[in-house]
Formats: sequence, C-alpha cells, structure tokens
Amino acid sequence: MSRRLREIKSHHFLLIAILVLSLFLQSARLDWGLVTNNMEINGLPAFHIAEWYVVSIPYTMMQRGDLNAHHFIEPSMFYNSMFVVFTIISKITEVQSFTQYIWIARVMAIIFTLGVVFLVYLTGKEAAGVTVGLYAALLMALNPYYLWFSSIAKEDPMMVFMITLSMYFFARYLSSRNTNYFLLAMAAAGFAASTKYPGGLMLPFLIFLYFIYDRAASVLERLKTVARSMAVYVLAFIAGTPFSVITMDEFLKGAAGEFEHYTTYHPGFLHFTWFVHVETITGLWDAANIWGKNGYGLTLLLLLAGSLVIVSGVRRMDARKRYTWLMLLGWILLALFVFGFLIMVKMGNQMMIMTPAAMVIAGFGLERMLAKLRSVHIRRVAGIIIIGLIFTYALSGIVSSRNDNRYYAAEWLTENVDPDERIATTLFVYLPDNFKNISLLPPDIVYVEESDFDYIILSSWEYQRYIESPDVYPEDADFYNSVLSGNTLYKPVAAFERTETSRQRTLNFGLRALTAEKYGGEVDIHIFRRSKS
Repeated sequence: MSRRLREIKSHHFLLIAILVLSLFLQSARLDWGLVTNNMEINGLPAFHIAEWYVVSIPYTMMQRGDLNAHHFIEPSMFYNSMFVVFTIISKITEVQSFTQYIWIARVMAIIFTLGVVFLVYLTGKEAAGVTVGLYAALLMALNPYYLWFSSIAKEDPMMVFMITLSMYFFARYLSSRNTNYFLLAMAAAGFAASTKYPGGLMLPFLIFLYFIYDRAASVLERLKTVARSMAVYVLAFIAGTPFSVITMDEFLKGAAGEFEHYTTYHPGFLHFTWFVHVETITGLWDAANIWGKNGYGLTLLLLLAGSLVIVSGVRRMDARKRYTWLMLLGWILLALFVFGFLIMVKMGNQMMIMTPAAMVIAGFGLERMLAKLRSVHIRRVAGIIIIGLIFTYALSGIVSSRNDNRYYAAEWLTENVDPDERIATTLFVYLPDNFKNISLLPPDIVYVEESDFDYIILSSWEYQRYIESPDVYPEDADFYNSVLSGNTLYKPVAAFERTETSRQRTLNFGLRALTAEKYGGEVDIHIFRRSKS
C-alpha cells in the first residue's frame, strides 16, 4: 500500500512540475509588446495585428454597458468571457490603461493553455496510461508553436481548450460506454464552436465516431442519442454566443462574411502555402512543433513513430483503445483536409486545433521509442537529450521575443530622430508615443519619392510576404526590393536584423539565442532616410 502511495505522489509531483513549467514559459511572454497605450499605427498593433482589436471589443462592451459584442466575424464566447472578467476586476481594483486589459486577457489565455496541458495528460492517460499522459503533457507544455499563439489575447487558446475537453470526454465515453460523457463531449464541442468557427468541425466528427462505435445499440436508439447530443451542442453554442439568436440577422451576416473570407482569396498570406503548410503537410509539422518556422524534426519523428505503432497494432487493440486512437489520428487528418484543401487562408494558428492530438500521439511515440532501449540508464539519457533539445528551442522563443528588434529600433529612433519628422512605415513597426507625424507606407515608388517623408521604415513581417511571392505580388515585390537595395531616394541609416533566420535557429536547436551576448529575434527592421540629392 505504501509503495502505491509513493507512486501516486511521484506521479502527481511530475504532473504539477509540468504545469509549473508551462506556466513559467507562458508568463515569461506576458509583457511582450505592451509598450504603449496607443492603439494607432505607432501603438499596440506593432506586435500583433489583431490582439488589440480583440480586446477592444469587450472593453467597448464594458464602457457602453452593451452585452452585445456586435462582432460576429468570430462567435462571442471569448469576448463575453473577457467582458465578465474585465467588469469584475474593474469593480475590485483600478485598471487604468488599455494595455492592462490586454495583460488580463493574456492571463486568461494562459489559464486556458494550462488547462490544455492538463487535458492532454488526461487524454494520453485514457489512451495509453500515465506515462504516455505525462510525456504528452510535457511535449504540449514545450511546444514553441503553441506557446507563441497561446500567450496572446486571442480566441485560439479557449477554442483549443474546449476541443481538447471534448476529445477527453469522448475518450471517457469510449472507456465507460456512459452516454452522458458523449453528451458532455458534444457540449464542449458546442462551446468550442461558440469561441471560434473552426471548432464547429467537432460536430460531424464526433457524431460519425459515435455512430460507428456504438453499433451494439439499434440505429433508432443511436439516432435518438444523436438528436439529444445535437440539442446539447446547439444549447452550448447559444449559451456562449446568445446574440446569435437575439440578433440573428446580425450574426448570420457576420458569420457569412467570415466564411467567404476563409474560402476565397486573402491577400498577404499566400506565401504561407509553402512556408507554413507545404501543400497542407507543413501545417501538421508546425502544429506538432517541428521543421520550419517554429520547430524542428524531433517531435515529427515522435509523432510519426507513434502513428506507425498505432496503425501497425490497431487490429490487436480492443475497441476502446482502437477508437481513442482513431479519434486522435482522424482529427489530425480532418484538420489537414479542411485547412489544407478547402480553406484558402493559410495561417498557422488554424492548425492549433490539432496540436493536442498530435502531442498525445507524439507522447506515445516517445514512450514506445524509449521502451525499445534495453537499458534503463540509456532510456533516461535518451529521454533527457530529446526533451532537453525541445526545451532549448521553447526557451529560445522567449529570449527571441524579449529581444525583439522593434524595441531596438524604437530606442534608435528616440536617440537619433526628431519626433516631428515625417515618417512612413509598414505595419509591425513600433514607434514611441512622442512620434505623431506617421503615415502608412504605400508600396508605390513614384509616390514615395515625390512625397515629403523624412524617413521610411520597413518590417520583415510585412515585406517578406511580398518578396517571397513575386509572381503573385509583382509590384509590391519590386517596391520593397528597390527600397531594401537602396535604389530610391531613401538610403539606409539603421538596420536591426535577426541574429539567425528561423531555419538557422531550428538547426541550432535555439542554443544561439541562449548564448548570444545580444540577440535580435522575431523580425528585421530597416530604417531609411531621404537623401538631399
């Protein structure tokens, strides 16, 4: 009995340690980009183009006392949650600036992220035991791709939490055959869709899995259960977004506009077709923290190893295990199909919906790979090396964001440029609040050279997408190439470049970010001054 208690304590300690590690990695980026209270071009959007707008919705609701977000490009559950939290906190303490509300919203996102790590553990435990659950939770906590998106004030962490909760409840249904767990899974799926529309994929997915799994019940009985579950799903969606019913016309108009946005041409993100997705496959790669922009091949190997073990042994599994793995693998394939082939907008955060499932399978792959090693000591060494390398890359992402070149460029501007000078800038450039004479830079050489701008500033987050797709954006690509090469009246006076490219950082396992005396990460900033000739 005492040995069993010791095992439970050890297991609980490891899980708590993983959650503490996740909290540390998340909270280290809490202040990233919160440099100003100004929401104009020289303010908050410099670091994330949508975060300030997302938070402004519940902030405006609170200021006006209006319970309707009047924003149905996304459902309202996250906005409504922020509205409640903002209102309560404003009654308890003094919140004096808009950036403080963004900080509060980021804390909310981090709480959901911690919940995802915990649910990944529970799901992995349901699928293959405690060890796999711990490995999966650890990989989820260290996933740099998810760390980046889940520590900013966006809907994604809440949606991913609800999706993972839905998968866990469905896994519990598979193990217990208790229909109440299926209804809970559908309720969580309804909340996921009420947070962000991609969560709606869970509805047909769960119904299909339920229908083919519970074949012991008659078709009529299964149809009755499906009808009840759909009612639960709809009620959950309405509970999260009540004005989808109260102001249905407004809701349908916003939802239809977003559907058109997702399924038609979206300027500015086509370069991600190869860089982030490589015809859909890289979407899985990024979501699993692997090769490309935000990760490397270690977790891919673990994911592939786990998938191979699952596929090769699926016939020998009992039905519960088989359908648990079918759920996880099927969810990844469904997300790839929808966002790779049907959705035109190629953005990495779309793939966050599959990250928890990918980490459970990768955790299973890690457990199976280590189990193949005969010596316990070799297993420990191999496990420490694999996890250690993944940890270095996760930690380097924090170092990179805290040494963002937008900070360095702003310091240079403060020290070298008169705040009254006329500045034209791309998006994703931070200018201190005392700079007021600012315009967005039009990608037109003739116009720019005939203008009276004193300085122009370029951010790689803006120009890189055009330079990488000259066949799609020939005029924009020519403009930015001309400016960067100094072939205009504007000559370079300062440049703040990344210490290493994303691919170099990948190959270095993030170690250079941890050892460089002064590290410049995230984005390149180039400053040009108009020549007098």
